[in-house]
Amino acid sequence: MGMPTSDPHAIQRDIARSLALHLRDLRERSGLTQEQAAERAGMATNTYQRFERGISKKDKPVNPRLSTLISLAGAFGTDLGQLLVVEYDSSVTDTAELPGATYPEELPPARP
Repeated sequence: MGMPTSDPHAIQRDIARSLALHLRDLRERSGLTQEQAAERAGMATNTYQRFERGISKKDKPVNPRLSTLISLAGAFGTDLGQLLVVEYDSSVTDTAELPGATYPEELPPARP
C-alpha cells in the first residue's frame, strides 16, 4: 500500500476513473449501447465515450460540468449522488482530510 497523498491530480484521476467505471456499469446494466447512452444524455457519442474512458481529448482526466453530470445521471434514471459514488485508490488520502469535501449523501437529490 502506498503512502497516502493529497495530490489534487491523483484525486482527480481517481474520481475520473471511478466515474468511468460507474458509467460503464450503469450503461451495461441498462442494456444500452454507448450511442444510446449518449443520446439519452444529450451529448455526442465520442463525448460520452471519453467519460466512460475517464480520459479527455488531451489525455487528462475528464472534468465534466455539473450540468453534464446531471444529464448523465438522468440518462440512467439515477440521481447525482449515486452517480458520484467514488472509490478512492488506497494511495489517496481519506476524504475527511480534504478541506471542503462534500460527500454524496450530503448532496441534494437531482431534480427531474
